[in-house]
Amino acid sequence: MSEKSYLERRRDLKNGVKTNTDPGSGGKPAKAEENPALDLEPQERTARAPKSPGKKSASNKDRKKIKPASKKRAKQNRQYTPVKRKFLIDHPICQVEGCEAPSTDIHHKAGRSGKQLLKVDDFLAVCRPHHNTFEDRDKAAREAGHKTTRLTKPQK
Repeated sequence: MSEKSYLERRRDLKNGVKTNTDPGSGGKPAKAEENPALDLEPQERTARAPKSPGKKSASNKDRKKIKPASKKRAKQNRQYTPVKRKFLIDHPICQVEGCEAPSTDIHHKAGRSGKQLLKVDDFLAVCRPHHNTFEDRDKAAREAGHKTTRLTKPQK
């Protein structure tokens, strides 16, 4: 009789079929009705001893937590948050022509990198649907003037 693969044995165990390994059984599968140990509920069958509260697993012991933001980005966020809140208070309605929805987001026309993050001249208070549209449809947003490039300098 050929041996079953790992996946076949797992499937059999899940379905309640267990193969006896006794030499006298000939390797015939035992049904759950024949073996009362297989009639246990799943939580009883897989019950484990509780972990001690002071121990950590070896794999997590040496891991460091990932910071939500770098020190530089955290500093930028501390400067940006009050500016953003004030701008949204000053502009409570979406600034897209014809939209009367409350503004929830700040769209940065020239992006957020570097000093552009705090440049209020490039801010646009918009509702979430318009902000998503500007980000998804780059070409149309540029044609409408809702996006500009920061690579070229303005003409004097």
